[in-house]
Amino acid sequence: MPLNRGWDPEAESQSLCAPALPITLPLQEERLIKAYRMVTEGKFADALAAFDDILHSIPLLVVDSRKEADEVKELLSIARDYNIALRVELKRREVKDQPVRAAELAAYFTHCNLQRVHLALSLRSAMTTFFKLKNFNTCATFCRRLLELQPDQKMATQAKQVLQACEKNNTDTVELDYDPRNPFDICSITFSPIYKGTAFSEDPYTGAKFKPECEGSVSPVGNLSVIGSDATGLVSCKAQLKS
Repeated sequence: MPLNRGWDPEAESQSLCAPALPITLPLQEERLIKAYRMVTEGKFADALAAFDDILHSIPLLVVDSRKEADEVKELLSIARDYNIALRVELKRREVKDQPVRAAELAAYFTHCNLQRVHLALSLRSAMTTFFKLKNFNTCATFCRRLLELQPDQKMATQAKQVLQACEKNNTDTVELDYDPRNPFDICSITFSPIYKGTAFSEDPYTGAKFKPECEGSVSPVGNLSVIGSDATGLVSCKAQLKS
């Protein structure tokens, strides 16, 4: 007989209750910490698999309060954002022999919702890529964003040196599909920006956005739902079902 929630081995009898949960919120939070560590270590493929595991496990979570349900939603958002970011970076590595496309993907990576330390690393990578491409004007924007994060002394010194060089020749050599002044989401099927005010289709589970032509495809963000399908979304607490 499977163990129940609230099982008391000392009690003479047990009242009927729900089965024990194989997945808990603290367990997911431990997985998240390990996934973060993989990103810091540059193990992006392993980190992507770890965030996918979190996305696959979240629908099995059952919590007792709206507060915990909000924590589950936050966990879902984090796993979604890192899934998209890591897949953008892995795609960039696939096209490293295409400097223009690689630069676009490096730029998109800096607009993902990441922890401060990971965002700093993405900005340093984009800064280096755009300087080599001689897109000095855009490179300067990455330098300034990196310095706003107050990185360590070595990274800050590098950013200041690159910024000074960019300001002496404040032009872009190559035209890219990237506008840093216009907010956008990243379609992680086409790996292109969805600028604010343009049409999109949505993954009903994670809320990830995609180009309209991707509707009907299985969302690569977890591979659990069909883009554009009609669904209630994630429910992890009874209180969420009450009107």
